[in-house]
Order: sequence, then structure tokens, then C-alpha cells
Amino acid sequence: MKELPELRDLENDSDIRIRISFGIDTANTKRLTNPKPVTQEMKLYWLERSGLQVEENHDLIAVLAKHAIKTGKIDLRVFDPELAKRKLGISGDRRLHSKIVSSPKGAVAGSANFSYSGLYRNIEYADDLDAGTHELQVERTEAAEQAWDVSVDWNTEALEILEKLIKPVTAEDAMARTISEQKGFEPWLTGARKEITSHTLFGYQQELTYEACSIVYDHGIAFVEAPTGSGKTEIGCHLAEALSETFSEVVPRSPVHGVARKNAAVIAPPKVIPSWRKYSTNSLQPVANSKLAKQHLRGAGDEEKSGLRLDQFGILIIDESHTVTPGFEQASQMASAIELAPPSWNVCLSATLLGNRDVDWLTHMQEKRASIFMTPTFIQAMGELFERETHVPKDIFNQDAQLAVLSEP
Repeated sequence: MKELPELRDLENDSDIRIRISFGIDTANTKRLTNPKPVTQEMKLYWLERSGLQVEENHDLIAVLAKHAIKTGKIDLRVFDPELAKRKLGISGDRRLHSKIVSSPKGAVAGSANFSYSGLYRNIEYADDLDAGTHELQVERTEAAEQAWDVSVDWNTEALEILEKLIKPVTAEDAMARTISEQKGFEPWLTGARKEITSHTLFGYQQELTYEACSIVYDHGIAFVEAPTGSGKTEIGCHLAEALSETFSEVVPRSPVHGVARKNAAVIAPPKVIPSWRKYSTNSLQPVANSKLAKQHLRGAGDEEKSGLRLDQFGILIIDESHTVTPGFEQASQMASAIELAPPSWNVCLSATLLGNRDVDWLTHMQEKRASIFMTPTFIQAMGELFERETHVPKDIFNQDAQLAVLSEP
């Protein structure tokens, strides 16, 4: 369908046709008490698949394939071993494995599958014979006709499969399917898991959890704003569990040390740390934000000084995020500690996000972390160098400036 546009053109009445006779490995039928006919085996093989995966409009070419089969532009058959025994005298349990492409332009024959392995990976051999150039071209064409002659019709079964894979639905059914797929990802449906906080979530809490997971997965950061007493701690615990599992599945290990970043760190004011510890699980570790300000490395850590090693967590949940002031120029030590950690998935919890200011600042912090990442040791060394240079007396800067001016030609 992709190589011959005439096959998918509904208005084209050209004589271009394609006939396909393909084989099937029926060896497994020996293990069955009542072997099924070849055509039925083929139908079951395709119908047992998960369905038609449509990633873009071009994939809907299968709809046009139905029309091409119905109009005879595409004619399908399946090799029948019993028919081959009667017509060609083939003995034993044989199956079709030869690959022959025959047309008025010539013939290509070999045993390589039309797959990645057959075309690129394996060492294969095939004849490529232009029409009229060699007598073998005639033999290959005759062999293709013989294979077609000992095959049975498979158009009815193919259309039945396409009808089931491509089922027309109403607009309401399509919308319901879309909503189900958007809201039905099992790992993010944690509301019924009592082992996380010892009780199930309310409906609105599950909604917030699912939406936050979806936004974090797409954008790396999400803001969850809910009134005081609405259970943001429980939501955060469920986010830690769901996002930790998702992060470990989609983010590979470090290519240098093979270390997997996992689990979630909750950065919260000291007064709410007990609430987080009450519900903390193996996937969640509460960290008082005051500790970030007291650490020399502001949470990064290296061989010489201890740190909180935020770089080991895949998820950072910032509770009372409106208290974090990254700013665009003068960042707090708390914000600097988070900025030192490598890019991760972030969730900002708050009951009082003050307009767009907090969102803008926290988004800026996330973008700054994601723009470039260097090792904590390097960042620490550069930070110390920057601090040392910024404390140089002003007269030295003035002297340097004067020398620079005098040195100009």
C-alpha cells in the first residue's frame, strides 16, 4: 500500500494489481488434538494480537486496504500443504518459505524474510533478474505462479480481521474511549491502595493525583494547589509512589556508574515533617527544608562534606512550595539546594500559590536545572570560586578595569 499509491487511490481504475500468497508455520498444530485449517490458523493469529495501533493518520491506510481487497486490487492467498501434495506431488509436512517477487519488470527470488533480520542483519542471498535478461527469470516467474496455484483464498478472512481491527464507532463511543485511555493508566490509579497511607483516597484526591502524574510525565513539573485540610499530604504520598514506579521504568540508569535514581524526597517545612513521616513509605523520604540551608553543599554532597544527596532521588516533592523563593537573580539557599540536584520530576504542593509569581519562579528553577547539568563536585568548586571572586575588594576591580583601558591600542 505504501509502495504502490495506485492501490490506495479510491478513484484510480488502473490495471495495477498485486497478488500475495504467503506461508504459515503450521508445525505447532501437531501438538493440538484437532488441527485447525491453515486459513483459520492465520485468522486466529491476527485476531489474537492487541489490535491496530494508530500513531498518525498515515496508519489509517488499513482502511484503504479494505477497499483495495474488496475491489480486487489486492488479492490474498495462503499456501495450503494439502493442495501442494495433490498438485505438485510434494511429500511430507512442508511449508512455503521461499520468497519470490515477480512482475513484468522481472523477478527477485531468495529465502530471506522481508524483515529487519532478513534484509539487514543476516547474511542472505537472492537473485535479482530483469525481464528478458536470463532464462532463470522465466523459471522464477513460473515458480511464483505454482506457489499461487497451490494456495487458497484468504480475502474473506483478511476482511473479517480488518472489520474487527477497524471498527467504525459513533462520536460518543470514540470520546468515551479517549477518556478511558486518558484516565485509565493503571500505575497512576493508586486511590484504592490502602498500603500507602492506610486508607483509600477520596475521588477528588485521586483526580489530582492522576492529573499531576500525567503533567509531570509530559512536562517534568506539576503544581498541585488545594485548600488547607484537603489532604495534600496523602496526595503527595500517592504521587511519590506512582511517580517513583514510573520514573524507574522510563529513566535509564546512569551510563557512568550504572546507578538508578529512584524514590522521592519530600522537601517540607519542619513543622509538617511529622505529618509526612506518619505516612512515609519505602518510596518517600521527608527532608526538612531548614536542613538544606544549613548544609555546606546545600544538598549536593561530595567526598569531603556530607550532604543530603538530592541527586539520588528521581522525584522531588516540594511542600508549601510558595515558601521557596528561587528568584531570577538572588535565590534562597533552599532554592539553590534544589537547583544543585540534577534534573528530576518535580511536584510543587501549596494551598496559597500567590498569583503567577510563585509559579514563574518555580518554573524558572526547573528550567535552570534542566538546561544543563554538571556533577555536584564541579558545581560546588565553581560556586566557591564565584564566592571568592565576588568578595575581592572593589579597588582591585577598578585597577583591573583601568589596566584594561590603558592596554587598549
